[in-house]
Amino acid sequence: MHTKTATISQPSIGKHTIKQFVSTNEGCFDTLTKLVVVNASPIATFQISQSHICDGQSFTAISDSTSFGDLGHWNIPQLGISMPVDGRNGNISVTVTGKQTVNKSGRYTLGYYLVNAEGCRDSMLRSITINRRPMANFTVPSICVGQEVDFYSNSMIGDAPLRLYQWINGLDQQQGPDAQYTFKTPGNYPITHLVSDTNDCADTMLQSVVAKPINIPQISWAPSRYNNPTYTYKFSAAPEGMKEYNWTFEEAGNFQGINVFPSFVSRRDNIRAQLSITSPNGCVSDTTLLFNIMGITGFYFPNALTINRDGLNEGFGIAGPEYIKKYELQIYNKWGEMVFKTNNPYEQWMPENPIPGQYVYYCKVSDIYNRFKEIKGTVLLIR
Repeated sequence: MHTKTATISQPSIGKHTIKQFVSTNEGCFDTLTKLVVVNASPIATFQISQSHICDGQSFTAISDSTSFGDLGHWNIPQLGISMPVDGRNGNISVTVTGKQTVNKSGRYTLGYYLVNAEGCRDSMLRSITINRRPMANFTVPSICVGQEVDFYSNSMIGDAPLRLYQWINGLDQQQGPDAQYTFKTPGNYPITHLVSDTNDCADTMLQSVVAKPINIPQISWAPSRYNNPTYTYKFSAAPEGMKEYNWTFEEAGNFQGINVFPSFVSRRDNIRAQLSITSPNGCVSDTTLLFNIMGITGFYFPNALTINRDGLNEGFGIAGPEYIKKYELQIYNKWGEMVFKTNNPYEQWMPENPIPGQYVYYCKVSDIYNRFKEIKGTVLLIR
C-alpha cells in the first residue's frame, strides 16, 4: 500500500506481524516490523422478559451474551438506573422494579455494555416503551339488605382502550362495566374491581362495602269518625323512630307521619293503602294493604221477641255488632228487676224461663266511628 495508514478488516484473533516499508524519491528506504495481537471482543446481547411493560410493573432484562467481558454495565439514564455487573458470566440480569416504573410511562433506552481486560468493548441498546396503565375505580352506592344495587366502573384508561372489566366478591364474579348485587344479610363485603387494556396493562381496586339492615313496615288501622258522607280512618305505622313515613291511599291521596287520618267518600272494598318508611340509616322499604270501608250502624234493636222455640226471633240484641266498639245493655221486667246485662254486643238476651209481656231496655253504645248514643226502648216478649 502507498498510504500513510492501513486498515485491516476483521482480522482473525491472534498474533499478526505488520511490516511497514517507506522510501524516498531518491531511492532511500527503510522498513519496520511489529508484532500485533488481536484480542477477542465481548459481544453484548440481552432479552427482555415481556413484550409489554406497564408503569408500576417490574420487568427483567437478561444478558444472553456468548462472548463475555470482565466488566458489565446496565443503564437506563432516564430512570436513573446505572448498575455495574460481573461481565465474566452469562445470564446476567437486571430487574427494574414496579416502584421505579410507576408513573413513568414513555419511551426509554436500555443499554448493556461489556468491556474486557484488554479494553475491548461492545454494547447493545434497545428502545423500550413503558405503557401508562389504566386506573381502576368505582363508587360505592348506598346498600340496603335485600335490595339490588348497581356498581358502575368509573375507571380511567391508560395508553390503550380497556378490554376487560371484572368484579369479584364473595357472592360471584361478574364481567362488564357495571355489576348488580343483592346482599341478603347486613355486614361488610369486599368488592374487587379489575380492569385490563389491550396492552395487557391492568389495575385493581378493593373496597369494603357495608350492607345496611332495613326495617319492615307494618300497618294497623281502625275507623275514626263518620261525618256524612265522609268516612275517616286512623292508620298507624310501625316501627317507631323512622326518619320518614310516606303514605299513599286510593281516593284519599298522600300523607306523611306515623299516624294519619285519610277520609273516604265512597264505601267500597279493597282500597289500596301503601306505606313507605325511611330508616335512620337511609334504607327505604314499603308495604301495601288492601282494606274495606265499613258502613255505619243505625243502632237498631228489634221491638218483639218470640219464645216458641222455632229458631226465629228468639234472641234480643243490637243489629250489626261488628260496628260496635263500646256497649252496655240492661233489660228490666215490669217490676223493675234487671233480668239481663252485658257489655258484649255479640251476646243476645235469650230468656230461659220466659214470661210473656213487655220489657224495658237501656243501652249506651259507641260505634267504630266513635258515635255515641243512649237508647231507651221496650221489647215485647211473645209466646
